[in-house]
Amino acid sequence: AAQTGIPSPTGNERSNGRRPGHTLPALRATLLALVAFGAVSTHAATTTSVVDIPAVDGGTQRFLQVRPDAPIAYVVVLPGGNGNLGIQNNGSVSTRTGTCNPFGRNADAFAGRRIGLPLIDMTSNGSIYNHENVFAVVRKVRERDNVPIWLAGGSASTDAIGFAARMVPTEIPAGVIFYSPGPPDSNVALIRRPAVVIAHPLDPFQS
Repeated sequence: AAQTGIPSPTGNERSNGRRPGHTLPALRATLLALVAFGAVSTHAATTTSVVDIPAVDGGTQRFLQVRPDAPIAYVVVLPGGNGNLGIQNNGSVSTRTGTCNPFGRNADAFAGRRIGLPLIDMTSNGSIYNHENVFAVVRKVRERDNVPIWLAGGSASTDAIGFAARMVPTEIPAGVIFYSPGPPDSNVALIRRPAVVIAHPLDPFQS
């Protein structure tokens, strides 16, 4: 069964160099759902929307939001490769990066566990991996759903998602997922949020 007992963030966390007290239980419960999501999925009404918001560096920031009914969390995905998902107006993706993204390919399975996915594309000006645009997407989805956030990135977006996890505002209850990560830079040592690393010994990035 899907996890259902995740508390809502209170919005009064304080930054003290450690994980915010109200954030960790919620993220831990969400992590259990993430680990177990491949087992038995529940049926939930799912809405897929193409969303455009102003980008902090000019133009617009597009993302594809996969929202189950009553989500318990969101995994905000910053793709690897060239960062270009090629999200079309009808919600399809037109690039290899888009079709190969593991979160996008498994969106229905995540939604079945009541975990939503905002998949972040490059901006209309062609920029990628701006952490302020990532936070703008997070704030947009949390306008409706006040639930925990996991920032996810890997391969070419490893450093970018690590930097975003380091800089994420204290009022956002967030953890970070590194999948198939490239060799990280020194920012990862400064992350003070829950973190998960997903890797495979045969992945060439692990050598």
